[in-house]
Amino acid sequence: MEAGLVVIGAQTAGLAAAAEARRRNAAMPITVVDRARQPAAATCGLPWLFRKDSAAMCLHSQEELARRYRLDLRMEHDVTGIDLSRRTHTRHGSLLSS
Repeated sequence: MEAGLVVIGAQTAGLAAAAEARRRNAAMPITVVDRARQPAAATCGLPWLFRKDSAAMCLHSQEELARRYRLDLRMEHDVTGIDLSRRTHTRHGSLLSS
């Protein structure tokens, strides 16, 4: 089984990285982890800055992003540690392999 990619952050930069990884390798398992309740992919943060409206920053639903880019989106998950030598990360005390 091919090693997968774990992207920490489901905001604009993290989702852009996951989408680029998907374009480069259609078969690679990609997991996106974020502590937020929903992903936020917007080209501009002004709606959040002025209205504190997180819905205005979401151009796509979590389900749509997962389906379109074949991502395993894990929202409301907090990564607390990364071990690069073992290729693992810790989430709420659980050790997960990448």
